[in-house]
Amino acid sequence: MPQFGLKTANILLVTHLLKLLYLCVSVVNMVVAEPGSTLVEAYDTWREVADSRACCDFAFQVCVTSWSDKVAADMEILAKEKGVYNVAGL
Repeated sequence: MPQFGLKTANILLVTHLLKLLYLCVSVVNMVVAEPGSTLVEAYDTWREVADSRACCDFAFQVCVTSWSDKVAADMEILAKEKGVYNVAGL
């Protein structure tokens, strides 16, 4: 997953395969928005990568690193339109 300039899509696949090996049937990945991007943009990016590489069930937890009206609006979109209800503060 892209995070602060890192591209770890292959690590995602390996992580999922290892979790399956240990009988873990689902994975929760944390979405952290790059500075200057929105939570919805970050979610869409991570979702696209996960859809193409995941080999087991997965879910996302969104990390809120700052607060503004835009973050509040993004959280509403994530909950109502994208089905994301797990949020963590940083």
